[in-house]
Amino acid sequence: MSQNDAEKGERDHLDKVRDILFGEQVRTADKRFAKLEAQLAKDLNEVKGDMAKRLESLEQFAKKEIEALAKRTKEEQADASGSLRELAKEVAELTKAFEKRTAALASDHQKAIAELRQQLLDQTKSLRAEIDAKTTDLSTEIVEERQEVDNTKVDRAALSALFADLAMRLSDKKSAKA
Repeated sequence: MSQNDAEKGERDHLDKVRDILFGEQVRTADKRFAKLEAQLAKDLNEVKGDMAKRLESLEQFAKKEIEALAKRTKEEQADASGSLRELAKEVAELTKAFEKRTAALASDHQKAIAELRQQLLDQTKSLRAEIDAKTTDLSTEIVEERQEVDNTKVDRAALSALFADLAMRLSDKKSAKA
């Protein structure tokens, strides 16, 4: 026999002794381990099933929430688009009203300018007529005054004779006093 065979025999012998001493306890422990493994496998399967159900439930909840958010987003986007359209319509209406009002103001402004020009023209004509009348009156007065001055003015020859006569009288008086 070789050493390997001897060792093998010894091991077999030890296994028999162990089986005699601990065999019942090992088998009981093996049965318990088998039951525990079975229970653990069963619990693990239940946990897996429960987790699968929960994941599926969570997935469905997430899908519902995403769909609700998408729906809400679409509604808000539609509302925003509607509001934008209404706002654009209001801006267009305000622009038209502003343009009409601006045109009306421009028209009123042009009418007022035309009226002021007409009034200025009428006043200018009136003042020109008044100035012409005054000029005519003044010309007439000047002519009348000139005629009066001409009528009352002394002739040069008569004035010269008057001064000569006065000079002679003065010289006669001076001679008489001296």
